[in-house]
Amino acid sequence: GALVADLDPADRELVSRAAAAARTLYGDTQLGTGEPAWDHALGLTGNLAMLRADAATRAAGLLFAAPNHLRDARERLTREFGAVVGALVMGISTVNK
Repeated sequence: GALVADLDPADRELVSRAAAAARTLYGDTQLGTGEPAWDHALGLTGNLAMLRADAATRAAGLLFAAPNHLRDARERLTREFGAVVGALVMGISTVNK
């Protein structure tokens, strides 16, 4: 959809894998604000897509709350999505704290 429309196939695949992982991780969990984590991830990533952010940034937007759900978040994200996505998600996590 709109989250990946302007990306090449390899980049679309990265964002799609991140979306699937995030959806599974977050389930029906809510943020401290009461907003569902998945809804927030979709909104954030939609904004990043409108700004034409690259695939790694969009993947990180989808996975922004992964550190709240994974004990070894940086290692797992780096292994599954690459070092840039892992670093971006951990940076987002640090800013949110």
